[in-house]
Amino acid sequence: MSPASPHRAKAAVWLVAQTTPEELAANTDPSEQVAKLADAVGQMLTQIGVQHDAAKLQTRLTDANAASGDVANIKAGLSAYLKQDAGVPEGDADRLMSDSDPVLKQILPAVGIVANGTKDKDDAASTTSSERKLPTVKEAEVIEDVRDFKARMPLSEGARPAKDLSEFEDLEPKL
Repeated sequence: MSPASPHRAKAAVWLVAQTTPEELAANTDPSEQVAKLADAVGQMLTQIGVQHDAAKLQTRLTDANAASGDVANIKAGLSAYLKQDAGVPEGDADRLMSDSDPVLKQILPAVGIVANGTKDKDDAASTTSSERKLPTVKEAEVIEDVRDFKARMPLSEGARPAKDLSEFEDLEPKL
């Protein structure tokens, strides 16, 4: 349809999650959680170019009691795997582990592990979706003046070049 058509319509859909990481943790077998965690960490290691053995990685995470959600134990098990089993030099392994916090914060809830045991599994099982507070949804805004709407939007950071543009300057005279 033409953007200028009076019959054109747009819809914005917002989804509210029906479960929480705590509920996932309560309903998932700890060995299954560790297997999912080992798989997710293995994919991450593959992306950064580290060869890994899935069985040894899973064993290290199981020994570190990864299903408990103690991030320090998970990091210790992962560090031991990198240094002893994967043969990563100690300096590189330490650098990888120092950058692992944001990655673990994303991976752990995705596999159903509650980080640092912030909530007891019994409490998570007793919490139902009706007891949980849902986020408030802002009323829909009808945009009548697009120019005005865009003027009120916050500015995003502009694009930055990967290389300094001065590297591409041609200062030599061409013959």
